[in-house]
This record gives sequence, structure tokens and C-alpha cells, in this order.
Amino acid sequence: MKQSILVEASRLVNTDRQADYGHPTDDFKRIATMWSALLGNKLNADLTPSEVGAMMIALKLSRTAHKNKRDNWVDIAGYAHCADLCSTYRGRPPTNNE
Repeated sequence: MKQSILVEASRLVNTDRQADYGHPTDDFKRIATMWSALLGNKLNADLTPSEVGAMMIALKLSRTAHKNKRDNWVDIAGYAHCADLCSTYRGRPPTNNE
């Protein structure tokens, strides 16, 4: 039996991806810096890590509109979880409950 989308997304965010890329706030800050530089002449302010999460969800929704795949839904749930973690991050190590 497959894991639920939410359980799978939580496992990926809190173990595999965090081990590869660090806490979502740190990862999304790097992405925000790069996207802000690329879009600098079109933005009034730099992007935040939480906005990166929202934009990644939009990317996955676009892909889903083209081809509905379970992986996109898992990633959407994972990016929502990451955006939430970014909005509450205070520079401390995450706990297993986050």
C-alpha cells in the first residue's frame, strides 16, 4: 500500500531533502537570492523564502495541468510544508515535529 501524499511529502521534506539541501529556509533563501537577481529589474522587492515555496507550487500546478502525476501532488504538499517551515523559522535546528 502506498503512503499517503502528505506522509510521503513530510518524509521527504524532513529527511531526504533536508539532508541534501539543508533546512527549507536556507535552501529557499538561496533560490530567492538567485531569482531576485534574475528578476531584479521586474521586482519592487526581493523574494522571500515563503514566496519561493508558493512559486514552486505554481510550477507544479502548471506541470499538473499538462500531465497529472502523483509526484506533482507530493511535491505540492512538500512545498507547502516547506513554505510553512520558512514562515516560522528562527535560525534554530528543526525538530522532528516540524
